[in-house]
Amino acid sequence: MTTQDPIMVGLQPLEAVNQLTYLGSIPASDRDGDYDVVCQIAKAGVVFQLLRPIWSTPKIDLATKIRLLNFTLVEADQWQRKKAASPTSVLRVVPIGEAGVDTGALRKEFLSDMISGIESRFFEGPENKGKNPKYSLTDLDNENFRTVGEIIAVSLAQGGPSPAFFKEWCYNVLCSGEVDFSCLSKEDVADVESSLLISKVEDAADIQSLMLWADEIVSCGYTNQIEMDSKESMIRAIVLHCTTRLIPMLQELKKGMELYGLVNLMAVNPEACHSLFVTGKILKWMTGQSHVPILPDEKRHFKITCKFDHECKERLGDHSICYPVVSASTVTFVL
Repeated sequence: MTTQDPIMVGLQPLEAVNQLTYLGSIPASDRDGDYDVVCQIAKAGVVFQLLRPIWSTPKIDLATKIRLLNFTLVEADQWQRKKAASPTSVLRVVPIGEAGVDTGALRKEFLSDMISGIESRFFEGPENKGKNPKYSLTDLDNENFRTVGEIIAVSLAQGGPSPAFFKEWCYNVLCSGEVDFSCLSKEDVADVESSLLISKVEDAADIQSLMLWADEIVSCGYTNQIEMDSKESMIRAIVLHCTTRLIPMLQELKKGMELYGLVNLMAVNPEACHSLFVTGKILKWMTGQSHVPILPDEKRHFKITCKFDHECKERLGDHSICYPVVSASTVTFVL
């Protein structure tokens, strides 16, 4: 920088720097914007990487993908600015090339698509039985799991859907930061390779067939002698191997979820937050919503049962106006 008198604030001179971050941009003293452009591209790249499964899936029609693309093309620094604010700083979705104001519906739709993409891209496991984070050191190194945690916190704080697809043990780690090894079982295994290896060990009829999988069993940390009577110990080693290696991913998720104090709330009220991550309905008093938003995958399997009451006059007497009876718990209404 050129030599000049320092700018004073009271009796304190302001420090002269070559560049600084202001509202998500990085202005430089020499007016060179190359570094700022590189940072903006990197931020956008993270968002597009999160949404890659949505672009490639045949289950989502082209029109929906184009709309989501328009939503996503909002500069990534908008996300960076919002994430440091309080939950009262509402995320606004601004479609490019379209007139309109986001009054909440666009934000909820955007967050629903984001949570759905996160589930398919970063988690694995059978439907309706809970999922584990995928084992990916690349995503861990790129801090993608931390970004996922931030998006989850924003979704819960600003009226989006809950990530109700975690396995129980994962939720316990997010709450306490520790793993209860005694509670881990083969039902907590979500990746296909480990599940198949467990099945092969269980189905082995003799020592010869069991030895076929010796290298894979040993790679899971099993150090005892491979014998037919040691099947349970081998399965136990496989379970511990494929679950404990996911702890760093869960720790990064937890860091991202500190965004709105969500982790502190989970630590203090683990039972109250349980249904937000594992199973059950979203609690209205926690999300401030009057309804439960559902993910696109849930919409495809969502059914409403309609029944017609043809004997209402016999039961209720003569009348000219009938009112429908709605049962929210069974998703049924009677006409």
